[in-house]
Amino acid sequence: GSSKRQQLPPARQACSPAGKARPRTNVGRISKPWEEVGPESRTMRLVRSWWAPVEESVRTKRPQQLQAALREAHGTQYLKTIRAVRRSVSLQPPQRHNVEVEMAARLVSARSLLGKWQGGLQDIRAAQQSRDVQALAVALERWSFSEGDNEVAAAKADLRCWQSLSASMPAMLKEALYNRDIDQLREIMAELAKSGPATVEGSESARRLLERYDLQVRVLDSAILSRNCKDIEVAMACWEFEQNNQHVLRARQALDRRETQKHALQAALASKDGLKLREAVTTWDFERADEVFQQARTILERYSAAISEVDRLVQSPVDIPGLGSAVSAWCFSMDDPRLIPARQCLADYEASLRGALSARDGWLLQRIWLQGGCGSSLTSAKELRAEVASTLQQYSAARSAMRDAFCVAASTSGPAAITARSELAEQVSQWTFVDTDPLLDAARVLLRWQENLEALRVGVLRSALDSGNVAAIRSAAQQIWQTHNECPEMRIAEDVSSSFEAALDVVGSLALGREPDHLRIAAKRHSAFGAAAQQIYREVEGVECHLLLEIKVIVKPPRVLHAVLEMVMHVLAGIHPSIKDPPRDTEWRSCQRMLTNVAGFMTNLEAVPDWVAAGHRSGVTRALALRERLQEEFGSLWNEDDIRMQSRCAAQLFQYLEAVFFHFEVVNSDNLKEQIGNSSRPGSTQPPTKRSSHILTKSQTVPAGMLSEAPEPSLSELRAPLGMLTDTLPALQHARSHIGGCVSAAVAWVVVGGDASELNQCVQRARQLAASARAAATIAGSVLSVLRKPWQPFRQASQSSLVGSSASSDSGHIIVKLLSGDVVAKVQIQAATSAAELKAEIQRLEGTRIGQQRLLHGRLPLRDDATLQQQGIGDSSILTLVRLCAPLSQRLEIVSLAVRAGRVGEVEGLSKKSALEPARYLVFGPGADGVVAATRRDNSTLEQAMSETLATILEELGASGGDEQGADNQTRLAPWAVQLPFFPDVVHLNAKTARSMRIPQLNISLAQRCMAAVDSPPPLIAEFITALATFYAAFVPQRAVAAITA
Repeated sequence: GSSKRQQLPPARQACSPAGKARPRTNVGRISKPWEEVGPESRTMRLVRSWWAPVEESVRTKRPQQLQAALREAHGTQYLKTIRAVRRSVSLQPPQRHNVEVEMAARLVSARSLLGKWQGGLQDIRAAQQSRDVQALAVALERWSFSEGDNEVAAAKADLRCWQSLSASMPAMLKEALYNRDIDQLREIMAELAKSGPATVEGSESARRLLERYDLQVRVLDSAILSRNCKDIEVAMACWEFEQNNQHVLRARQALDRRETQKHALQAALASKDGLKLREAVTTWDFERADEVFQQARTILERYSAAISEVDRLVQSPVDIPGLGSAVSAWCFSMDDPRLIPARQCLADYEASLRGALSARDGWLLQRIWLQGGCGSSLTSAKELRAEVASTLQQYSAARSAMRDAFCVAASTSGPAAITARSELAEQVSQWTFVDTDPLLDAARVLLRWQENLEALRVGVLRSALDSGNVAAIRSAAQQIWQTHNECPEMRIAEDVSSSFEAALDVVGSLALGREPDHLRIAAKRHSAFGAAAQQIYREVEGVECHLLLEIKVIVKPPRVLHAVLEMVMHVLAGIHPSIKDPPRDTEWRSCQRMLTNVAGFMTNLEAVPDWVAAGHRSGVTRALALRERLQEEFGSLWNEDDIRMQSRCAAQLFQYLEAVFFHFEVVNSDNLKEQIGNSSRPGSTQPPTKRSSHILTKSQTVPAGMLSEAPEPSLSELRAPLGMLTDTLPALQHARSHIGGCVSAAVAWVVVGGDASELNQCVQRARQLAASARAAATIAGSVLSVLRKPWQPFRQASQSSLVGSSASSDSGHIIVKLLSGDVVAKVQIQAATSAAELKAEIQRLEGTRIGQQRLLHGRLPLRDDATLQQQGIGDSSILTLVRLCAPLSQRLEIVSLAVRAGRVGEVEGLSKKSALEPARYLVFGPGADGVVAATRRDNSTLEQAMSETLATILEELGASGGDEQGADNQTRLAPWAVQLPFFPDVVHLNAKTARSMRIPQLNISLAQRCMAAVDSPPPLIAEFITALATFYAAFVPQRAVAAITA
């Protein structure tokens, strides 16, 4: 059941000083004597000993000791005591029960009391932490714990200290507040915060004053750190404390420093000294929005941009025009040290101009002038500018005249070449500028080459006169008759040629039973026939195939185009596989079908001369009749110009038809008909032409069996001589008279139904022609032996030994000399000794390697694969040894490998552009100004052009047998070799121009002149230019010499 609430004693209900009731505690139960519970015994003594520490703590009011005593009374000690009570024999069971219940009740009461005491301690701690003097005093008084407890003792000590400070601090705070002594206030507040009460009279005012001071200090320091003048001035205006404060002094120093820096900015702006301005702007520490600073920074940016531009322009290659403009536009101090390099570059440029002007080096002067922007940088040297402009004007006039003369001299042949050469020589003699000008060098090379070429041709004519070979005399005379027709050699050659012609006409007329006049008329007709056929071929080449393709899609053609194609269809009737003779119709659809295969159509156009010459004239006759009707239809509009206005293809085919009609007239001429009729009669033979006789006489390839009574030779034996006579008469004669000269022609003759007996007649006529040619050569030799006598005094002395060498013994010795005349070896030779064996012997005796030897006999090099006897060298002959440097092909191969490896882009020098400029001159030539090298997109274009040119040159060297031109290759020389192999102007050097074997002398001269002007050119570029100059100065002329002397 519920127990009645016990009423506390009146003493326990007394109020605390604060008016609060004291806490109710069950101390009576805890301190109740144990005798009332049970009798005295050993067990009860054990119980009293167990409870004594708790009872002592409660009695002394020590919460921490009570907590420790309860911790000890619980647990193991409690269990031991309970076990002893339960096993006690001195107590009765009810007593044991009462003791056990009392122990539990006392523990509960003690724990309840401990909880209340701990709540009191919490109140004391809270008051102590809040530094509330009154609350702490109330809590200590209410609980009245013993001072033996450490926490209670510390609280009471704090209470006493706080009470002391509360009594003394208000006066000190009041004095400090009055004096605004921040340091004292901060000290007092620090002491209060450390060991004083929370509330002291005047402490709140002191705290607010300190906070206001700290706020003003932060604002002032922030303005100083932000370096904002206005913020500093506002902060100083709001300052409420002493003026000698360190923060105020720092603010004043910042304002003074700003004024100093502002004066420095203004001074730099006034003097326009870039360095001072940069220093003033760099050291400015205050607001960036300041007007003076913004102005200074803008000018500094302009100064920095001007300096950067000047530094860029000064870098190699120096941009003189830009540098002059930059210096002229310079608006800062002229004493700026960064301007010194620019002024020095301009001074050097002016000095180079004066040097080139004094030396009258027009090429260099124009190059420097163009690089300097045509004098735009010479703003302060107007007299020099005018003098240079005048000199360049003179140089341009002289250069234009020289270049025109060079182009004419390099591209003119025949009688006009003498006039062109004299004009070029006159320009060279009148040249008033420096001798190293590239154009002058090219002109001198051209003149020297022409002189050497003419001398060589005269020498060849002399050798031909000495040899007595009429064909050689004619060939050599034909090369110089227009330029040296007054020299004695030429007059003798003309006499020899005319005598030979007369003898040949007599022999031919005797052999063929014809009059000499008839032979000459036949030759003229044949020449006219060939010229007409060549004109047809040229017109065919002028027809544009893409225009023919466009005609195939035209639905409604112009009338003139349809008319021209109708005539073409009549001409091609029987030749074109889809056009019958005569054509079935000439409608526009049929004309378009004729153009289905454009390549076949072009081939059919070229076959018309042979078709007409073979006797098929009906198609051309119908075309001529149609032309007459069209002339009546179109009237004055039937001409090339009016036809071209309507159709360009029709105009080209119109020109072709005109050439066909002219050829038709030549073939149908009366004299030619008579000749064809006479030659077609049985037993008649064809007259050999002069060209065929010359070829037979020169080649000496007539088989011996054709002049003997041996059985008739086979067709294969006759192919060589008959092949040389294929151009004697028109195509009709080829079809009937020369079918025996070619197996394919003979087979074709039989297949088309020709009589096989004609083949034997052809062979018989060929034998007669060959016999006639041999007889003509014999008679000409006898005539020439008489005509050669006046020329004997002009023969060279060395040729007497050549004549005797053919009759010399099998062994002998030769003398080997250098170009200087020094004898280097005397070699014993045999008749079968080859030139290669002789070179090996010279290497053994003298040391010059075989690959670097060139042996000359007179003016001709020796062939390694022929014996010395075959080359006319006998006992006591004198050979000239030319020591060569490294083979040209090897040098070109090394350069080609380096170029293909991409080393052109790795050149080093003042700048890549100036280092590669000589190579650009050689490959691309000059630009539009004619002086500065032409530039291309990048270095890869230059590398590709260099590699392509070198590969082509190496291919030509390989095809020619290496560095030396062999005699076996002379028959494969191009026709240019007997002309002047010069380009008349600068060219783009590539595979096509290199394969043409013409000399780009202007490119070479410009490249060499530019390389001489470059300081330390890259080895690869120098070797490339040197190798190509050597190739064009040695190998190409050697091929020309070989062609002329062949």
